[in-house]
Amino acid sequence: MTDSENNPAPEQAQSDAPLDTREALIKLIALAKGIDQGQNAGLEATGMLREEVAAVHGLLAHLIEILTPAQPEDEGPSLRDLITLMIQQQREMARLLKELAAAVG
Repeated sequence: MTDSENNPAPEQAQSDAPLDTREALIKLIALAKGIDQGQNAGLEATGMLREEVAAVHGLLAHLIEILTPAQPEDEGPSLRDLITLMIQQQREMARLLKELAAAVG
């Protein structure tokens, strides 16, 4: 651009002013529409992302449910009870072995 295009003469600036303002407004309106469309696309993408996260969450919950062994309705004795019973049996076995060793020896 030449200096005359950047700094038009005063009489030229007045005659071109309404046209330049109109063009500027048209460009601003187009820019605003573009921003609005971009925001709408962003909101749509965010909604789709939320749906995908919810789907992944549901799949993970289902996977955990499948991989976790089912608890029987009648569970029976707890692990603590079984270990306690095993220790009592071991003590009784040790006592019987001592008695046997004493009887033989």
